Amino acid sequence: MAGKNGVTELPKKPPNEAARLREVYSLGDMGTRPEERFDRVTRLAQRLFNVPIAAVTLIDEDSVWFLSRQGLELEMTPRRFSFCSETILGHTTLHVADATEDLRFSYGQMVKSAPHIRFYAGHPIRGPLGTNLGTLCIMGDERRDLSASEGDSLRDLAEIIEQEIASHHLESMDVLTGLSNRHGFELLASKALAASRRRNMPATLLYIGLEEFTPRDEMSSSDDIDETLREFARLLDHEFRESDIVARIGANEFAVLLGDTDNSEIASKRFLHSLRERNEVFADSFEIRAFIGASFFDPRSEDTIDSLLNRADVLMNDLRDNN
Repeated sequence: MAGKNGVTELPKKPPNEAARLREVYSLGDMGTRPEERFDRVTRLAQRLFNVPIAAVTLIDEDSVWFLSRQGLELEMTPRRFSFCSETILGHTTLHVADATEDLRFSYGQMVKSAPHIRFYAGHPIRGPLGTNLGTLCIMGDERRDLSASEGDSLRDLAEIIEQEIASHHLESMDVLTGLSNRHGFELLASKALAASRRRNMPATLLYIGLEEFTPRDEMSSSDDIDETLREFARLLDHEFRESDIVARIGANEFAVLLGDTDNSEIASKRFLHSLRERNEVFADSFEIRAFIGASFFDPRSEDTIDSLLNRADVLMNDLRDNN
């Protein structure tokens, strides 16, 4: 964004940016190839609003990517000065009648050079986990107002995009716990490791294995086991940081990727302490016993998610066998 006297400022980011990026990266390769389910919406928007450009965008840490676009050659644009980066800060439609008169956008690449955007209207697209992933937007090279009914129509089309993304999201989610499944974890964690390499920052992967549940009550059932697993998932999600990646990768196996740290001992001890407290509170259900193996990621190494998981798995099983 442009500050006073034309001084460049970093774009504002949502307060839940870490969770938002995690949800963006969980989409994996979405947008790397043309998808008719998005294209039909942008074609409809282009006709409905009689605009030269209509697009669906996805916003990562630094860039705005066009998942679908009509009337636009660009595949991406920098997040700085972008209309869509401003749109995801709220939950309503953003309308800019003339971008050349708005200091938030007048320095933007798409305003200063082709396609010389003047008019913009965009509605945020919320992901299944509740964060704003990107936008459905329409643009033109002439000043234009947006009526209330047009704003409603844009929102309705954005909801169609949200439904399509929700169906895609199910492929990477564990239905029982609501955490990422192994496929989703690999997508997210690989992105996180790439970011760690760029920033030369360490990371640590925790592999958490549960013992077979021992019922405290002979009336316990498989439904009780499912609820115990959901309890454990909620505890994991609560005890680790919002920026950490938590997943269920097997029947009784979970993984957590801790970013920007090479010391997992404190986090592991804190979690196991909370687990002991849980067992004391829920004395009439299943006791949960967990073992944690940790593997360190050096950003200078050639480690992959698979190699980190394998090392941590071995350490976890050694710990379990010796207890």
